[in-house]
Amino acid sequence: MGYKINLNNLKNRLALLRLVGLGYFLILIGRVRRTRYFFEVVLWENSCLSLRFRVLIDRVRIIFSGTVLVISGRVSIYCKWYMETEVYYKRFIGLVWLFVLSIIFMILIPNLVILLIG
Repeated sequence: MGYKINLNNLKNRLALLRLVGLGYFLILIGRVRRTRYFFEVVLWENSCLSLRFRVLIDRVRIIFSGTVLVISGRVSIYCKWYMETEVYYKRFIGLVWLFVLSIIFMILIPNLVILLIG
């Protein structure tokens, strides 16, 4: 009588634990680093009009992003344990991660107009 280990399930759980670890790492980095980074990507540019995607990363935004990743990782671990046999589990997890992505964008994007368009 041996106990079989499902490797796919183990890989998924390790990926979620890595996500939680990344969240804690971001919180630690946010506590230590005091620099600010500003990234700008030109999405579309015409002769008189341009659409730019800007991201501002500073200490507080790194800590908030890490907190969001820790909480969402823990929620995903719980959902994996609780809802794995549900029919629409993958759809639910996809919607949860879209919500998490929108929250991270809300934290990192400094321009409210671009945030509302996206």
